[in-house]
Amino acid sequence: MTRTIRNIATEVALGPDEGLRSPCVASFDNVQPIRRAFLTERVGQLGPGRNHEICRAAAALTNC
Repeated sequence: MTRTIRNIATEVALGPDEGLRSPCVASFDNVQPIRRAFLTERVGQLGPGRNHEICRAAAALTNC
């Protein structure tokens, strides 16, 4: 996640509706694997019905 919003196809917009303090995006243009153990604190949650936005961003990344 980043507060640098570029309005590109590989981003999913997030903000207070997801429990975050300010507008930001989940950026899918530089995805890297990390160990699950590093995920120690939940900072927000994507609302119901928004999973398609993740699929759209991933499709833009992989040119599907």
